[in-house]
Parts: sequence; structure tokens; C-alpha cells
Amino acid sequence: MCNEPGTKSVNREKETGKARAIVGTSVTLLVFSVIAWFLFAGRISYAAAECSKGAKQCAVGVAVALGIVDVYDKKGHCTGVGCNF
Repeated sequence: MCNEPGTKSVNREKETGKARAIVGTSVTLLVFSVIAWFLFAGRISYAAAECSKGAKQCAVGVAVALGIVDVYDKKGHCTGVGCNF
């Protein structure tokens, strides 16, 4: 077997590259998770609050949380937490 001095440095570079890739992927996933939390956390809590009121309100709450519908009063003004989205 041939033990070349350059072999160890090549292995270190490969390990360092793998570590950087793992750290980069972890940071990217963390950033996307934080963005998703800010975008959807209010919607999910709105849907959960509406589901505690009954089946019809639950369906409306889930639809608002998914962005399918908005909630308006009889005068056409948007009401409720879902209007802030």
C-alpha cells in the first residue's frame, strides 16, 4: 500500500466539504421553517379557534386559513382575524 502525504489532505477537504453542506442545509431549513411559521401560524390558530365554535365555523375557519375565502360582515367589511392575512 502506498501512503501518500496528499491523501490525508484530500480526505480532510472532503470531510470539510460535507460538514459545510450539512450546516448550509440545516441553516436553509431553519430559515424556511421560520418563514413558514410567520406565514401560517396565525392562520392555524384562527382555524383552531373557529373549530371550537362548531362544525360550520370550523369549515369556515379552515377555508380562511387556507386562503380560500375571506370573512365579511353584511356591510362588506372584512371581519375577524382572517382579514389580517
